[in-house]
Amino acid sequence: MSRDEALSSEAGATLVLALVFVIAIALILVAIITLTGTNLVNTANLENERAVEYSADGAVDAAVQVVRYQSPVTACSPTTGFSTGSVNGDHLLVYCEVANPNAQRQVTFTACPSSDQSLATCPISDQILVAQVVYTDPGCTSGSGSGCTAGQTATVVSWVVERSNS
Repeated sequence: MSRDEALSSEAGATLVLALVFVIAIALILVAIITLTGTNLVNTANLENERAVEYSADGAVDAAVQVVRYQSPVTACSPTTGFSTGSVNGDHLLVYCEVANPNAQRQVTFTACPSSDQSLATCPISDQILVAQVVYTDPGCTSGSGSGCTAGQTATVVSWVVERSNS
């Protein structure tokens, strides 16, 4: 085999190697761009979930303070929610139920989307945040009256984010 024949048998090998490298780099770039796009979408979803969670957190915190100083008997109703208006674009209602309306109240607060018109119509799958708070109301054995100090102390027993993706 002469020198010219040997060179002609390898003709085009460089082109094949260049095409393999171009295709490999193109595939790697497609994978990186896909991963970047997925991460951007996931970041946006997480921001939306956190906005709903923080809205519910603020709404329940405000309801805890409102109920704290109200008469132990009339403070809560599972059919009347505290409306938060629009917080971060989310419309929420906070419902509460009183377990013991005398000297020590255990109140359960539930944040739900405003589409749920009462605690009964807010299924567990819609509940965003559930908090249990114990209020100490010295002198309030009958619920109100002279000597009744509503909300002298408030102790958060639990504060659970049930769901934050709306």
